[in-house]
Amino acid sequence: MEARLEGGEHPCAGRLEVRRGLSWGTVCDADLDQATAHVVCRELQCGSAVSTPGGAHFGQGSGPVWTQAFHCAGNESLLFHCPRGPGHQCGHRQDAGLRCSEFRLVNGSSSCEGRVELQVQGAWAPLCAAHWDLADATVLCHQLNCGSAEATPRGGHFGNGDAPIWPDVFHCVGTEPYLWNCPVSTLGAGACALGNAAAAVCSGGSARAAG
Repeated sequence: MEARLEGGEHPCAGRLEVRRGLSWGTVCDADLDQATAHVVCRELQCGSAVSTPGGAHFGQGSGPVWTQAFHCAGNESLLFHCPRGPGHQCGHRQDAGLRCSEFRLVNGSSSCEGRVELQVQGAWAPLCAAHWDLADATVLCHQLNCGSAEATPRGGHFGNGDAPIWPDVFHCVGTEPYLWNCPVSTLGAGACALGNAAAAVCSGGSARAAG
């Protein structure tokens, strides 16, 4: 048994499909809880589950819809290790979707400032700074429990790392709960040359204590 994500804008987002034997099938959105989503993201080396959009958000699948649900605790390394039980009956209009990613701030004086990196398929990549702004940084700061954004220093302020820059661009208003809730577009490589890594400085400690 293995899992994959299909139809998403990057390898760590898409319609959840699970293979049993030789057949790939989809999962009812009512049967995908947060603990199971975390296990799938971990299995795919995609960090943590960020959201689980239902209603065939990433398009309808074409195979069977599995009627078994996974009852993961959340600490399993593979979906195969999770107990299974009867699930919902649904059609492809209720196909479950999943967005994974881990974001972090690195090279700052605390975990609440630094170069913005995201985890994609087990590796960390700096995010492109071409259209990174205070609204985007605010969403990330909230997501990391780091208060609100105070600045987005330019020009490799926190170093550039040695991984290729990830060309996703977030278009946040600033009120979204996670970066992946913001509209995303992808830039060409030219706009994201090495050295043009996004950065954020969050208000940090005091806001975290308040909650």
